[in-house]
Amino acid sequence: MKYFDCFVSKEILLAYDGNGNASSIKKPSKVSLALALGLLDSPGEYVLHVGDTLNDLVASQKIIRLNPMHPETLITVGVSWGYEGKKRLKEGVEVSGQGRVHFNHIISKPFELFGIVEKYFKD
Repeated sequence: MKYFDCFVSKEILLAYDGNGNASSIKKPSKVSLALALGLLDSPGEYVLHVGDTLNDLVASQKIIRLNPMHPETLITVGVSWGYEGKKRLKEGVEVSGQGRVHFNHIISKPFELFGIVEKYFKD
């Protein structure tokens, strides 16, 4: 995957779990995203999380990685061609202690990611 600096698959989570049973570590989860942030060695504010469900959006909120007093939230991109569709993604979701959260961006075509990447990572 030469276009991505990092990805975390089910297989990686199974290996990371140690005993081969990652039932407590599923995607999407704050655990898998904290692992990705660690692999990238990057703060969440500089990481795009591309997802197709509201569960992806929830997982991207307030990830505890290094300091529980400073959780990190990722830049979120919802893809309308995925599992839940554009209408559902636009609704956002209630997150305990945060109210309703929404994707930072929702796109309909993969090439739209280029403009988002350029916006955040121009330098």
